Amino acid sequence: SLLIRPITITEGSVPVITSSDDIELTLPEELTWDPDRLPSVSGSAADYLESTPLNLSTDNLVLTIDVSQDFDPAHNQLVLSDGYVIPTAVMSDTGHVQLEVNKWVDGTDAVDAAYKVVGDVTISTSEQTFVLSDGEAPMGAIVIARVGSWEVLDSRPYRITLPEGFHFEDDAVSDPSYPLTISNDTLRFTSNSTAGSTITLTGTYLLQETQVPSSITLSVNPEETANTVTDSTLRIGQPSIEFAGGEQIFVLSDGEVAVDDILYRESVAGTAVPDEHIRIYIPGNPSIDWQTGGSASLVQGSGDIMSGVTIDNDTLLVRVNSALSGDAVVQISGVQLDLGDAESDTTLLGMLVNRVNGDDNTMDTTSHIRVGDPDITSYDQIFVLSDPSGSDSLLIRPITIAEGSVPVITSSDDIELTL
Repeated sequence: SLLIRPITITEGSVPVITSSDDIELTLPEELTWDPDRLPSVSGSAADYLESTPLNLSTDNLVLTIDVSQDFDPAHNQLVLSDGYVIPTAVMSDTGHVQLEVNKWVDGTDAVDAAYKVVGDVTISTSEQTFVLSDGEAPMGAIVIARVGSWEVLDSRPYRITLPEGFHFEDDAVSDPSYPLTISNDTLRFTSNSTAGSTITLTGTYLLQETQVPSSITLSVNPEETANTVTDSTLRIGQPSIEFAGGEQIFVLSDGEVAVDDILYRESVAGTAVPDEHIRIYIPGNPSIDWQTGGSASLVQGSGDIMSGVTIDNDTLLVRVNSALSGDAVVQISGVQLDLGDAESDTTLLGMLVNRVNGDDNTMDTTSHIRVGDPDITSYDQIFVLSDPSGSDSLLIRPITIAEGSVPVITSSDDIELTL
């Protein structure tokens, strides 16, 4: 509820307020009296009222002041102060408090010359999705606008509160042209008397932690009680990619190889959205290259993706039709690599779901691609089929197995020599 300014009721030169008629004050229909915060009554005629003088109509529009004694020239004024009203709708025209003291004749006996109006405010911004590893990102314009034609934005204290995972960057918020006070996720300012119909802010967000989709909150009152929130939300996620089977180790002579399934995982908030999609790329231009894109499927969570995975230079592209949820997992299967003609040391695939401040993540070192070129050498030998078993003539000369510049011999695969 909102404080209404003092209302003064004053008799003319001839008193007409009597105990038989009482006093009625009627608000414009877009306002109601707050039954829990009715005004206090003072003035020269206050002693001529009942001990509990205030009563409300069932719709809370009409406040009745019970009169116990007819007013006279020495007792001819009442002042109602510290009362609160509750707005119920935006007003298209000015409204006025109406006074009735004579019930013998229908109609209003006096109308307050001061007007009462009800407007409202909105706050809006664009739907925005961020990746925590970006660190900071440009904020979509925040627009505060009035509802109705009344100058409700003028001379008000504003408090804008971001979701907890976001901070405003000091000295990076431009417009409005008022002194701004920024404290992490909160921005405050007071408008002047010519704020107009909109107030717009732009700047930079600092990304603090992952954040579920949440709205921006606006307060335009001294108590800093929330007036409204944005329909659009802000969110911060931290997606990751990995090979389902861990490290992928190949020998250069394999040529074209299939890799294990690639798993893309969202965390806390979905970050893969239409137009940006999911892009998995081979960094640093090593010898390896994508040969076949395979297919993608959503194995957990909600959202929608294209099943076909396309290749765009060094990048696998998974197209997103509708935003993925914070628990989504995408499985990419049937991907093939061309190992090229040179060894490739530990290669960590990179990933992009937006194009703000570089990579959104890279594979962990336990999930990488490595291509080596081991070698085996020995000596030419001629054996006689009929030589007895165990004869020195059947002794095979030393065989040398050597890694190339990139080691690929592991405990999980061992070594096999086939004659």
